[in-house]
Amino acid sequence: MKNFADTFYAISNSNIANKSFVQFEATKLKYGKLVEQIGRLTSLFKEYGIASGDRIIVSSNDEEVIITVTCAALANGICTIVVPQDTAEIRANSCIKRSKPSLLIIDQSLQALWQPEGIPTVSIGKQVSRTNSLLKKIVGKKTRGKVYHELVADMPVAEPSLNFSDDQPALFNFTSGTTKEPKGVPITYGSLFAHLATIKRVFNYNSESRILNNMDLAHVDGMIQGPLLALYSGSTLFRPCSLDVQHLQTLIDTVYNEKISHFLTVPTILSLIDRFIEHNDHFEGEHFHHLISVAALLDPGLWGKLQNRFGIRICNMYGLTETVTGGLFCGPGDDFYQLGTVGKPIDMSIQIVDDKFQPVPRGNVGELLVQGDNVFPGYFENREANRAAFHEGWFRTGDLACQDDNDFVHIKGRCKELIISGGINILPGEINEVMIKHPAVAEVATVGLPDSIFQEIVVAAIVLKQGATANEKDCIEYGRGFLERRKVPKKIFFVQELPKGISGKIVIPELLKMIQKPSDETISSNNNGTEIIGLAAEIFNTDKNNLKLEHGPDQIKGWDSMGHLSLVAEVENHYSITLSAREVMNIKSLNDLWSVIQQRR
Repeated sequence: MKNFADTFYAISNSNIANKSFVQFEATKLKYGKLVEQIGRLTSLFKEYGIASGDRIIVSSNDEEVIITVTCAALANGICTIVVPQDTAEIRANSCIKRSKPSLLIIDQSLQALWQPEGIPTVSIGKQVSRTNSLLKKIVGKKTRGKVYHELVADMPVAEPSLNFSDDQPALFNFTSGTTKEPKGVPITYGSLFAHLATIKRVFNYNSESRILNNMDLAHVDGMIQGPLLALYSGSTLFRPCSLDVQHLQTLIDTVYNEKISHFLTVPTILSLIDRFIEHNDHFEGEHFHHLISVAALLDPGLWGKLQNRFGIRICNMYGLTETVTGGLFCGPGDDFYQLGTVGKPIDMSIQIVDDKFQPVPRGNVGELLVQGDNVFPGYFENREANRAAFHEGWFRTGDLACQDDNDFVHIKGRCKELIISGGINILPGEINEVMIKHPAVAEVATVGLPDSIFQEIVVAAIVLKQGATANEKDCIEYGRGFLERRKVPKKIFFVQELPKGISGKIVIPELLKMIQKPSDETISSNNNGTEIIGLAAEIFNTDKNNLKLEHGPDQIKGWDSMGHLSLVAEVENHYSITLSAREVMNIKSLNDLWSVIQQRR
């Protein structure tokens, strides 16, 4: 098994200096430039007094910055925390307080929003005229007024320390918590490289591999099975576009145009491919080896349909942030493949137990426990969470599973209250924690409603305080002030009371029965586009007076892939039409949508 020292020496070889490490939409990051950037960032870390064992936070819209900073930190024993750009101020400050970073490298817009105090901060963006007094004391004259790219360019190229131990944290992720202390998941060097070795062997990654993975770099599957896997195997990673329905055609065309060998994505994107991609020849050719579904359970119906349509085997991985990314593999070999399962463990031990931690017979359902080199050592400075998460050295996944006579593992549900939406894990308590602070809210319960594309969508049931008033738009807008976009409830249901058991705990199955989609409001028909604005206002829970036809995803909160499809579905239902896949993907504004409708009427 290689560690990062071996990996760094391999990529420092001048023979691969001109080879592409990452290909973005319009630029390339070559291995030679990566090595140089690691050297310059090594000097930058020294300038700021950052050493092995310290932690840094990075958050930016510039993916090249995120990747190079993470690689440079790994080479110097520094733990990187990648925080999503849409993290609200209150959660960002909780993450900063909890992880105690020695340096922030973040976009200027985030620095103004998060307002970190007492922590040296390198801004990514336009040059600034001055720095705060604390920064001046720490880093001296030559960094004053400079931003990230200027600072790095001025630094000499130095050899990274390569100073780390297997039990030292290499990466750090937060799994939950918004206004309370979030749970931190440290991924050690030992766990990371043990798991990279497993993934490389299972899917036969090598220096000729061409990996397509455009998942969020703040997500373990985006970072670890993206740039870090490419780095480990000496291969090339492709990130041609953002992960949304409008760029779906670009994404799928990349497979053939760039001779991709490994395509990693989430079930939501596979569902969108099934619905909106017209042709079936994208995976043809000797260059293509594996399509790998990660981050969420893959619906067996969709799984089988896509395999038959494209004539390929789709592999499925099961894992958690706490297991780096995986641990159980369905495919690629016949011995590990059975459609509808998560396969079998590789380089990991499992057991399925009852509520007394006794093994259950084959075919019986129990909680899945895992153990192995890829399992994290425990939540960061959180004894209470660790007591609940581990049993005699086994990590409790919180997933209900059974194992058949051929050793294949079937996931049957969850014993933890967890919503999985578009491959992202969301804890209901995190949303409840925010919404209960709304001045009109007396009680709140968040659940996931089944969805054919996103697996589940986040909705909240609210009981208002006596005499208080609030509407759906008010509550959703309130949530947007504290939650990342993907965690904001898509619907709010107002109920008289929440169903509770004898102990006072909310009975989720009863709550789901209570929730019904309200009838759609009738919107007067006209020919100037105002009805589209009205429909959009309903879908995105915003004031129609703030919307214009030229507005698109950049101007309208909530217009992500889920919102896009919800708007399309509403339009199709309202006008009794069916939009083609090309029309759906070409909608970049409300005006585009209105033009399609006019052509159809």
